[in-house]
Order: sequence, then structure tokens, then C-alpha cells
Amino acid sequence: MERKKRKKGMYREGHPYKKGKEQKGRAFHLVGDKPIYEVGGFISKDEFKEYRANFKKCNPFKPEQFENVGGHLFGLGEVMKLISQPGCHGIRIYYGLKRVKKKFHPQLMIVGVYKDGADMTDHTLILDASMPCPDYCDPT
Repeated sequence: MERKKRKKGMYREGHPYKKGKEQKGRAFHLVGDKPIYEVGGFISKDEFKEYRANFKKCNPFKPEQFENVGGHLFGLGEVMKLISQPGCHGIRIYYGLKRVKKKFHPQLMIVGVYKDGADMTDHTLILDASMPCPDYCDPT
């Protein structure tokens, strides 16, 4: 599938994506000083617990309108299919709401990202069908 051309001036002044230096004949876009495929970092277990607690405490969803979802499980096989797409240098996660009867269910949608920072939405692999928590939560 051919990728759509990016419109001229897509990167506005001050946008975090910048054209990077030439590396083996190819230009890599950077976020700060890192190529797309190196963006991210790990947090401690304590930070994880703190962020989860903050979300539970500040969750803006109204129970009568929204299903309470605190997390999503994606199988490694499906994630590997997504990141194994030709040209994939990272992933981007979007939030969405899926209407099920009279309630909205929070959804996470994961798309691959090209080295220039563009979403790989021209591909058919957009990962969504997760197992939400609750009911599929960490048993510990």
C-alpha cells in the first residue's frame, strides 16, 4: 500500500518533531535528541502505583455514562504483528470511546508510526480489541 504524501508545512514552528541528521543515507526525524524508535522510558513500580491511584481518584467518567476501565491487555503476538510492519519505528496510542448500548467504553487504539512521526493509518493494522480491566485484571 502506498503511503500518502505529507502536506507542505506539516511541522509547525515549535513542534517536537524535527528532521534529524543523515544516518546511512536516510534522514531520521527526532523527538528532542532521539530517533522515533528510541522514544520512551521506563518508570518504577512506585511511580506506576502512584499514577494508577491518581487516575482512580481523578477519573472524570460518570458511572451512568461510562464503563469503568482502568487498563487494557494486549497480547504480545498482536503487538508484534503491529510493530513488524515494514517501516514501523514506533507506536502511538490513542484514546477513544466505543458506544455499547447506552454506555461508552474507553478504548485504546494503537497504530504504528513511521520514522518521520506519521501514523501508519494507511495500513490495515490498527490494534484495538484488548481485554479491559475489569474484568481481565492483574490477579495480584
